[in-house]
Parts: sequence; structure tokens; C-alpha cells
Amino acid sequence: AEDHQVTRTITFNMPDGSKQIIKQIGKIQRLGITDKTANEQTWSDWSKATLPAVTAPHVPGYTVKNVDAEPISLTSKDSNINVIYHPKQVKVKIKYVDEAGNEIDEQIISGLAGDLISHKPTVETDRLADEGYVIVDNELPQNARLMAEDGDRKKNTRLLLVNRIHKYN
Repeated sequence: AEDHQVTRTITFNMPDGSKQIIKQIGKIQRLGITDKTANEQTWSDWSKATLPAVTAPHVPGYTVKNVDAEPISLTSKDSNINVIYHPKQVKVKIKYVDEAGNEIDEQIISGLAGDLISHKPTVETDRLADEGYVIVDNELPQNARLMAEDGDRKKNTRLLLVNRIHKYN
């Protein structure tokens, strides 16, 4: 028997910097039959095999291409496939509420998924300050990033945090 084996290594380069690696091994073969009286060898046809398609792990806020199936032939060689995730434009809604939980204002921030969210003062925070409000409880961590969530594909806006504000007269 003769065989031809190939290895395909697929590396998913995840947005968080980690890697998910899948190794696929495929083989085709053919069988030889020896005729002892004529001292001749005849070969069967090569078998058929395909490296299966792989669906990329889903990450909300990112687009990625899946890996197609690949038929194996005698010319197939070992291969490496690097899969890259591309950030999509996403929106985050920030709400400002008073101590009683009443919404005073909201702000939409947009950018690419994975980008850091700015903590700089905005038109909204300046206007609220002019009206006598002070942010007393900010639920947004310093290293918060723009992200999308699965349920938000339609509008792609996520309520990220509530800023509790207090009005000083």
C-alpha cells in the first residue's frame, strides 16, 4: 500500500491575543496487488479524503472568515492557515441616573470593537456639570473597551454602565 498524508494547521488569532489552534491530518492511499505468476504489481485507484471545513469561534463585535474544506490530492502539501479577526463598528450607550434611579441623560459612544473607551469629559458631562450634577459612582472601569454582545446584532448598541450623579444646588 502507498499513502499520502498532509497536515493542515489552522490558527485562530483571537481578539484578546490568545490563539486557538486546530491540527487536521488527512490521508489518501492506494493498494497494490502483486501477481506472483507474472511478477507484476497493479494498483487500485487512490482513495478520496477531504480536510473538513472549520467554523471560526464567534466573537461578538468581530468579523472572521471560516476555513473551507479542502480535498486531498497527490499534490497536496502541509499547510498553515492564519485566521484574523476584524473589529466591527459598535456603539455603547452610557446612562446618567440620579440617586432615585431616574434617567437624566444618556450618551452614545461609537468606535471599533476592542477600542478603549475614553474617560475624557464630553459635551454631555460638561452640560450636566453646568446643571449642578456631579458623577458620584462611575461603573466604567479605567480599561473598559468597546464591545458588542450577541443579542445586540440588530442595533449593535450595548448599555455599558450607569453613572450615578448627584445634583448640588
